[in-house]
Amino acid sequence: HRAPPTPGTRAWKKQAYVQLGAFGAKSNAQGLAARLRHELDAPHPLRVVRAGRVYRVRMGPFEREHEAREALAQVHRHGYDAAMIIHD
Repeated sequence: HRAPPTPGTRAWKKQAYVQLGAFGAKSNAQGLAARLRHELDAPHPLRVVRAGRVYRVRMGPFEREHEAREALAQVHRHGYDAAMIIHD
């Protein structure tokens, strides 16, 4: 048997995402994702993720924190000031 991963190893590491919005209606989240796909030249996928009763629009995952920060800066330049980096 192999020992379970310890904190700090890759298996425990949370991935970084840029969260662009959170909506109660799935159609609103899908609309934002579609608009962003059109507006941004994003090298990372945009996804609508359900979290309880909320639908979140996320870009990522990013392997490295600096990649997430660069993507966040790009999103902010396009006027999406409420976007933030989250770890999940």
